[in-house]
Order: sequence, then structure tokens, then C-alpha cells
Amino acid sequence: MAVSSSPAAPAVHRWSAPTLRQRRFRLLDTTLRDGVQAPHIRQPTLAEKLRIIDFDAVLGIAAIDLCLPGVGGQYFAEGVECARYVRARYPAIDVVVLARTLASDIDATLDFASQIGGPLSAILFRGSSDLRLAAEDWSEDQIVADMRRCAARLTAHGQRVICATEDTTRSRPQLLTRLFAPALDISLELALAE
Repeated sequence: MAVSSSPAAPAVHRWSAPTLRQRRFRLLDTTLRDGVQAPHIRQPTLAEKLRIIDFDAVLGIAAIDLCLPGVGGQYFAEGVECARYVRARYPAIDVVVLARTLASDIDATLDFASQIGGPLSAILFRGSSDLRLAAEDWSEDQIVADMRRCAARLTAHGQRVICATEDTTRSRPQLLTRLFAPALDISLELALAE
């Protein structure tokens, strides 16, 4: 377990410190994936999803996170239809999907890319806070190795990778540096998620 018990180690990093430099960013809409995850939310129909994509285009959204292909079933099939719609009508919008650092998610993401007929951006997602490491009994070395292995596999198949962490603001900067190293090594993007 990589959790520090030292009283000198802060449990939460102060991200408001003026050490972060300004960076270029783009807007990514996660409504079609993240916005419909809650059990009390009615899943939109395919027609409603396409309408949301149309709204995103009008707003100038640069990228749309369509689904987590590893879930499979209708969710996967509708994600493919949405991706084809984006490609046909709004080629400037980046098609994005989410993938956990699991072999099955990477397989599903590569299948998804194959079905839409071209590369996509995959948000490669991993928990990173000390709380999450403790709850899952993960070691820092394990999650760093998983991130590197999955990023390498996706990029070897022509996919663009966006490395992302969960609980980013509760994660230690030293661990984030190690987790994001694969992205920095091969010029990938980073995503910070709370």
C-alpha cells in the first residue's frame, strides 16, 4: 500500500497555489457518457443523443465523450451510431470515449474504433487518490504500469490517448507526475477530473 502515514504529508494538495502555468485547453462535453450514468436518469433515445450532438456543434464544443465502450450492449451500439453521426456531419469535432485501464476496456475501445472506421480519442482513466489506492489495495507502481501498458497499446493501434485521473484534486502531485509520465513521454493530452 502506498499511503503515507507521515503527519508531514498533506492529505489534500492545495491546487490554488500559484504554481500552475496557463495552458491551452479545449471543451469536452461528457453529457452523453457521464451525464447519463446515474440510475435515476432516463437514458436519452438515439434521436435525443443526436440532437445533443447538434447542440454541441452550435456551441463550438471541440470534443464529445460518447460512451464507455467496455459497457457493451445497446450503449456501445448507440455510441457507434453517434460517432458515425459526428464524423459525417461535424468532422471537426473529436470523437472521444472513456476506457479504464483494463484489458477488456482496451479491447472494446479498439473494436469501437474499428466499427466507426477510424481513430478516436480515448480517455484512459485511473483512480489516483490515496483513498482510492487504499480502498482498492492498489500500489502506485501497479497503477503507473497499467497506465503505461494501456496507453502504449492504444497508441500502437493509432488511437489518440488522453490520460485522466479520478479524484485528481485529492491526489498527490508526485503520484500524478508518475501517472502522467506516459502522456508526457509520447505527447498525449492530460485530463483532470474530480
